[in-house]
Amino acid sequence: YSVGMSQDKDIWAYFESYISKKNFSERRIMAFNVLIRVLKRYELYKRISDRNFTLSLLTFTPEMLDDFEDFYRREYPHIYTLVPDSRMPQQRGHNTVVSKMILLRAFLNWAANNDLIPSNPFRKKEIKQAVYGTPIYITIAERNKLYNTNLSRHHKLAVQRDIFIFQCLIGCRVGDLLG
Repeated sequence: YSVGMSQDKDIWAYFESYISKKNFSERRIMAFNVLIRVLKRYELYKRISDRNFTLSLLTFTPEMLDDFEDFYRREYPHIYTLVPDSRMPQQRGHNTVVSKMILLRAFLNWAANNDLIPSNPFRKKEIKQAVYGTPIYITIAERNKLYNTNLSRHHKLAVQRDIFIFQCLIGCRVGDLLG
């Protein structure tokens, strides 16, 4: 299969092209940069067992996506020192992994739609759904007590409190508004 331009660029150049051609928010660009760093660490991880492994657009198969997802859930600390701007993460939650897989699917959709790959490997792979807990409702009196708490000596905590109060008033998570 002769694939468009993928012979001329490496995958990182395609990511750069994808991000530059879309009108993404700064927050979305940051999320893609996180995904790119994870993919670079994955490539290094794969090279431990196969020195010739190179991540490319054609590397992605449904099986490789499963392997990547597994890697992302349990990354190895020694890989972090090898990728610039990477920092040791806290344990990743299910929704974090889901969000990165959704970004990767969007990128691969773009690659398939632009004839850079024969088809999107996500066509044969299902991404698990994000899971949110049962909402707990507070009373207006509880909300007001939080709002009136003096946190002037704890600026960061005061900001988080104000965000929480805002969410209570509008009935929507701030992250849903920013995304």
